[in-house]
Order: sequence, then structure tokens, then C-alpha cells
Amino acid sequence: MGIKLSPRLQMNTNDAIIEAIEANWGLSQILSFQVAPFISEGRFRLVLEEYEQPAMPIHIVHQEGRMVSSKTRSFVDFAVEMLRQELGQN
Repeated sequence: MGIKLSPRLQMNTNDAIIEAIEANWGLSQILSFQVAPFISEGRFRLVLEEYEQPAMPIHIVHQEGRMVSSKTRSFVDFAVEMLRQELGQN
């Protein structure tokens, strides 16, 4: 059973949402890796944890093979390493 909400503020970028949360404008549902530093620093706190959705996998999709540029391969390697660090999966 869901609850119908009528938000007074709607945003479409995570940076704007995080700024609004920091300014104590309310609550938001946002992916954990995006706010993990804020939570670990004590700037944000989790609420309604009993309603938290199961973890979702993160995928980086790109074309493999000889045509992959070194920039793409470097970005994929960098992103994978950063996400593993952020999620504590070293």
C-alpha cells in the first residue's frame, strides 16, 4: 500500500536535490552511493530505513572490441574503481 504525496518542490538533478537536503528543505529518495559521503560525515541521516528498496546493480554499458577508444576504456576503469571504493567493495 502506497501513500500519495503532493511534493511542494520537485527537482530533476541530484546536485540540486542534495543542496535542498543540506538546506533542510525536506526528505528525498536518492541512490546511496550518491549520498554516502554525507551520511558518513553525519551531515545526512537515514530515515524510513524499513521502507528502503533492495540494492540495485550499477552497470556501465559500452561497445567492446577494437573500436573502443582509450578514453572510453580509461573512463570505464576509473568509474568501476570509484564505485567500488564508494560502495566499499574493494
